[in-house]
Amino acid sequence: MVALALASLIPLVCGTYVVLLYLTSLRRKKSADTVSRKPKNRIAVVIPAHNEERVIAQAVQSALRSDYPRELFDVIVIADNCGDRTAKFAREAGAIVHERVDPHIKNKAAALKWLFYSEGLLSMGYDGLCILDADTTVERDFLPKLESRLQEGHTIIQGRGLTSNMGESPVAYAMGLIESSQNRFWHYPMQRHGLCDLYLGKGVLIAMPLLDKLGWHIHTLVEDLEFSLQAMIAGETIYFCNDAVFYSEQAPSYGLFWRQQRRWTSGHIHCSQMYIGNLHREFTKNSRPEALPLLIYCLMPYSMAIGFINIFLSPLLTAAATHLYAVSIIASIISLIVQYMGVAMFGGLLTRLDGRSITKNLRGIFTMPLLTMSLGLLNLVSFLRPKRSWEAMQHATRLRPRDIR
Repeated sequence: MVALALASLIPLVCGTYVVLLYLTSLRRKKSADTVSRKPKNRIAVVIPAHNEERVIAQAVQSALRSDYPRELFDVIVIADNCGDRTAKFAREAGAIVHERVDPHIKNKAAALKWLFYSEGLLSMGYDGLCILDADTTVERDFLPKLESRLQEGHTIIQGRGLTSNMGESPVAYAMGLIESSQNRFWHYPMQRHGLCDLYLGKGVLIAMPLLDKLGWHIHTLVEDLEFSLQAMIAGETIYFCNDAVFYSEQAPSYGLFWRQQRRWTSGHIHCSQMYIGNLHREFTKNSRPEALPLLIYCLMPYSMAIGFINIFLSPLLTAAATHLYAVSIIASIISLIVQYMGVAMFGGLLTRLDGRSITKNLRGIFTMPLLTMSLGLLNLVSFLRPKRSWEAMQHATRLRPRDIR
């Protein structure tokens, strides 16, 4: 019981920090909208893609429609170990295509490293690198807003991600709500406090001199989190640009959600184990309070796994100690129902804040508690049986160049 109580402090600390981060951010001055500036930086928009013929044209043409001088940016697709027509459709859509073949290493981080060093992107004269995924589309002012923040002196600028397929299924809708909550209660408060945020794997602009300085040394399945931690430890700050908006797909089925999150949670745990000591040292010995948020973020897998264990173990321990088995079982069932409804009500609030109808999205709202509880189980499973290999995720949308208007 004592060990469980001490372990329970981790989710309590993490949850309290997130609440305080949000509440204290409300008292801070709202950040000004991105100032429109005349673009001057040459940008490489890079889209790594593995067997993405269904969606690659949409991503390329969306980027090419940006309100940014055409002579100042290129859209580059890495056709990574593709066995379909990804390269063909990307070229037809207007992208520069680099085809990579390496059957032994198939992942996004390796594809980017190959482009940076083997293909020489770092020495091609670009001032910034914008990374998108193959299922990503952007607002026309997305690239100008990121570049404007680059002119202000920010070296890593992360845009705001939204879900493009919330209407596809209850699971996709629920994941969209979770993404919305992360924007509202983590990323935007981090920006208002002036703290180092996270690079989210897509929708980011990185100053090329910084990338050349830090290098690209990725050892886990989550290149976004690992690069974020490396940048923070090196003294850099990732800026969250709330008004630079991009869209990407969420998993439309529970099975795909589970597979996708298993990779991410395993990578998150691996990355936390590698860097949590460095973050703790930055926070304590080097007196860098800005390390605390990412230290808390690294503790999140532990928090969710312990929280999931507590849901089932606490009633059993209470019943064993009091011998009130029936009462403990009934109390635990009531507690589960209350927690489920509480998360569903939170999903309803997010739905209203996002300007959507609650009644039309009830299935998605009531799916959100199932997914949040599943994340606890996913983290527990990933601690016990971590995944160490990358696997491709298929998209449901089928788009070709001629389908884009």
